[in-house]
Amino acid sequence: MLITMAPNDPFSEMDRLFEQMRRNMHAAWNSPIGSWDERSARPAFGAERPGSEGDEMTTRSDYGDVSLRFERTDDELVVIGDLPGFDREEIDVQFDDGHLSIEAVHEVESDDHYRTRQVSERVRVADDVVADDASATYSNGVLELRLPFADHGDDATAIDVE
Repeated sequence: MLITMAPNDPFSEMDRLFEQMRRNMHAAWNSPIGSWDERSARPAFGAERPGSEGDEMTTRSDYGDVSLRFERTDDELVVIGDLPGFDREEIDVQFDDGHLSIEAVHEVESDDHYRTRQVSERVRVADDVVADDASATYSNGVLELRLPFADHGDDATAIDVE
């Protein structure tokens, strides 16, 4: 008995999967209160949907978190944040009550559009950080913070155990 099979076309399987995904996404974004496009085109809280065209200008806003890396040495905590596309003056770093806050806002406005990019991150750091001696540098889109630890070596008190 001879069985003949058509050559297996990998693209037809991909087309089938994409069509199934399109149907699933369409079903997920359409609901009894209207489709995703209808809901998102309505102003929310008095503002236009980012990227929609308004009467005078197109607006767009991107908001995200800062990608942070932490390196702890014996003397300090080094925090490295990736902030590409920001100017040094647009970055605000605060240290308050054991929390490090990093916020940056970049705005571009021209005759027909307005674009805003914001990032924000707030993390708890070691309690023994001396904020007054902290330093920060920003170069080539990389923010580097150096937060020295308090020196507790000479202040230690021996406690007798009875």
